Amino acid sequence: MVTPIGQLTTSELNGLVEHASALAAMRQALPGDLFVKLDTYLCDLRAEQEDRASVDLESRRAAKAHHDG
Repeated sequence: MVTPIGQLTTSELNGLVEHASALAAMRQALPGDLFVKLDTYLCDLRAEQEDRASVDLESRRAAKAHHDG
């Protein structure tokens, strides 16, 4: 069973981005259809990273506003 991207821990997510990036860098050694799937997955992983960073930043801003309030 594959864990949905949104349910990965941040550590798991970052590890997958690192590994998928390394594989994508070997584009010439991969069949074209596999590279496309890998690249799409990598884009999804990076989007999740960006979403989490945005949520984290917003949470910190809200906490600071509440504290400064």
